[in-house]
Amino acid sequence: NNILSLIPHLTGLLNALKSINISKELKNKYEADLYLISGDIQYKWTKKLALARKYFKLALEKNNNNHFSSRVLATLLKNLSGACLTMNLLEESLGYCKRSIELCKTFPDSELILADNFQITGTYYRKNNDFEKSHK
Repeated sequence: NNILSLIPHLTGLLNALKSINISKELKNKYEADLYLISGDIQYKWTKKLALARKYFKLALEKNNNNHFSSRVLATLLKNLSGACLTMNLLEESLGYCKRSIELCKTFPDSELILADNFQITGTYYRKNNDFEKSHK
């Protein structure tokens, strides 16, 4: 698959950033973008959820100057929540999901992201045997 062939290149770019002399702000921006892409590939294509979680969390950490748009950040948080949920890190999953839902209120056309978040929330409650909340 062509997407999977990107993995070594992304790793190479991340390693190259360590030796490039650029501002910390710019380095964080590029690292956040590369970690986000790496997390997406691991989450959607390889299904290596622990690795996806690691990359998504690094992307969040490097996004300290908030260069991600609200839509991108809401999607990242939703995907991180989904990975955590599948790994049975239920409380962590719910926290990211709630943050994503709040962000969805700040931009238009967020219905699909919200729908995924509501599905994650329902699964969270089902896994916690709270069947009444899982249907709401």
